[in-house]
Amino acid sequence: MLFPLRVWADPDPVEVAARRQLIQDAAAARQAGNHDQALELATRAANIQITPSLMLFIAEESQVLHRDLDALRAAEECLAGAQRDTTIRNREVVITTCTNVINATQGSFGHVTVTAPSPTPEGTQILLGEHVLDPRFWGVAYAVRPGHLQVSASATERVPFRREVDISAGGTASVSVELPTPAPVQSVVVPVQPLVPPVRRPSIVGPVVLMGVGAASLVVGIATGATTSSSVAQLEMACPGRICVDSPELRNQYAGAQTMAAVTNAMTIVGGLLIAGGGAWLVVNLVTSRPRERASLWHITPTVSGYGPGIEGRF
Repeated sequence: MLFPLRVWADPDPVEVAARRQLIQDAAAARQAGNHDQALELATRAANIQITPSLMLFIAEESQVLHRDLDALRAAEECLAGAQRDTTIRNREVVITTCTNVINATQGSFGHVTVTAPSPTPEGTQILLGEHVLDPRFWGVAYAVRPGHLQVSASATERVPFRREVDISAGGTASVSVELPTPAPVQSVVVPVQPLVPPVRRPSIVGPVVLMGVGAASLVVGIATGATTSSSVAQLEMACPGRICVDSPELRNQYAGAQTMAAVTNAMTIVGGLLIAGGGAWLVVNLVTSRPRERASLWHITPTVSGYGPGIEGRF
């Protein structure tokens, strides 16, 4: 149960009237035995302004409803307020009654004192578990249930804080919150040895096959050339002075010689081109397979974010 701390330099008449009415209705609900409603109305009044007597009322109603932790917290706030303010009515009665509630309930609970850094960073928030601790309870003993308790804190542009404590019934613990500024990010340059790619052996299978086919074509061209020369020689013998007697046999022999001459030319040209292409391919493979060194630097920069530490870099 938490209430905002309100200090009125110039009280709002509307809020003053609303608070007074809530307190009257809460007293009537208590008189009628409706303690739930009495506590709810008094809590609403405390959300407008807190006074020791109102906190005593809330402590007593919480105790009746067996909400002992709420009763203890309200009674401790009541006692602290009454000890500070010497002008309240029935001050001694309020102090005595609040003390009685504290003595009746505090044995079942522990206390933790959480101290915020000074000066307090902007946007500071302190949590007990998942419960936000109101700033007015910083630096004072605050009632909690016994057991394991996580204290965490955060602030604008500060490193988050987290601490875990174990508190026994009737025991106490103190936690000093630290919210340091993040360490400046520094760039780290790491020299790296030159990267030498693995030696890659040149592939000669393709070029060799290509040149082999070219050589075979040349061999065929040479063979057909020899056959062509033989046919031409026979024709010259059959036609002295290049004057031939027309006959079917002579015509077939002449046509065959022309065909073989064409084949010889084609195979010679193709073979030469294939050998030249295979040789060029082999030279390219030998040149491009030589290893090349490449040196580099890695620029690594550590970073800090809301998700934790990390690194970033340029490779």
